[in-house]
Amino acid sequence: TSCLVVMGEIDELVVEVRKA
Repeated sequence: TSCLVVMGEIDELVVEVRKA
């Protein structure tokens, strides 16, 4: 897996958490 892909996945999770 690519580091950028992992960062993208984490970024999406962070956005969801911030919305909550």
